[in-house]
Amino acid sequence: MKALLRVYLFSYLLQTIVSFDCPNGGFQIPNEDICVYSVTNAKSYSQAKSECQSLGGIPSKIQNIFENAFIFSSITTDFVYIGVELGSDNKFVYSDGTPLVYQNWASNQPDKTKPCTAMDPQTGKWTSVDCESIRPYTCTSNGAYKL
Repeated sequence: MKALLRVYLFSYLLQTIVSFDCPNGGFQIPNEDICVYSVTNAKSYSQAKSECQSLGGIPSKIQNIFENAFIFSSITTDFVYIGVELGSDNKFVYSDGTPLVYQNWASNQPDKTKPCTAMDPQTGKWTSVDCESIRPYTCTSNGAYKL
């Protein structure tokens, strides 16, 4: 019984001492070590990519349905750029060049004549878009635990 109490007390103290930190005003995706930044200051995709890098991240790398839902819940009325783009091998990849492990394309998408991707604020589905349009965007970065 004392051992169980010690384990409980230790885990409680550890939980209260260690916290998760999203720098630069980001929000943690619950139960994940990922920070999300929603940026309403609209930019082209290349400008958004540079801005995400200045925040220590990349355009949103959505790797599962939970992350997609979290980002979807943070957008309002405009299609927003996410970090999915047409790679050099003519396949859509994350902006860091890694293959997609999750996809949420709208019907009849992706369209390889439009090399960037935006999330529909009504459905959370992904749509291929041109990269020069000025849009809001989201960034993700790995957060950090701190004592």
